This record gives sequence, structure tokens and C-alpha cells, in this order.
Amino acid sequence: MRKVLLTLILVVMALPFHGFADENYTEIDLSGLWDEHKTRGFGAETLIIPIEGRCYENGMVMFQFACNVSNLTISIMRDDRAILQRTIGVTNGQIECFALQGYPSGNYKVIITTPSGSYVYGFFLNYKNENA
Repeated sequence: MRKVLLTLILVVMALPFHGFADENYTEIDLSGLWDEHKTRGFGAETLIIPIEGRCYENGMVMFQFACNVSNLTISIMRDDRAILQRTIGVTNGQIECFALQGYPSGNYKVIITTPSGSYVYGFFLNYKNENA
């Protein structure tokens, strides 16, 4: 009985992420300064931004973090105005999602900042798939 219950719980917990696996998406190219992650290679510093961003056809925007940050702000911008904003702490591997289905198609900007001075940004197109 315990095995069945544990299996059921694991299947139900995996359902929210299943929608991402089969969807078409576009990578969000992130630029800027991430203070906490600089490495030296061949005599020059190379900036590593420990965040991956994706925009899915169904209007979802996802960010996955490869770092631990106790306080960062994610702002989704349209026409130089924040339409969605979250201040959170993240852990390595954490995924944060934003639903843009209720917002018009078009160009958007994401800005991710920390109190230590990190400033990362990227542009993406929120496009609605009529079949989604």
C-alpha cells in the first residue's frame, strides 16, 4: 500500500512539469552582470550567468537557477512597465514560472536583480499558439 501511495504522489508531483517537456520553446538570451559568478580562464575573466530562461508557445516563461541566492527580484516588463514582479530566494536547480497567457503577444523584457548589484536582462517574444 505504501509503494502505491508513494508512486501516486510522485506521479502527481511530476504533472506540472510534464507540460514543459513536449512544448516548443525559445531560449531567452540573458546578458548583464552577475557578481557572484566570475571565473578566470586564460588570463581573462569570463562571466557566467547561472540562470537559464525559456519562453514556451503556451505563454509560460520559465527560469531555472544554478545558484543559491537569498534575495533576488525577477521583473517581466512590457513597454518599460513591470507587469509581473517577484522577489524571492532561490536554490540551485529551482525553477520559477510566470504565466503570460492573459497578456498580449509581443516583445517583453525580463530583468533579474540582486541587492549585491547583479543585473541580468533578456528579451523574448510572448507568442500565442492558437492551438495551445
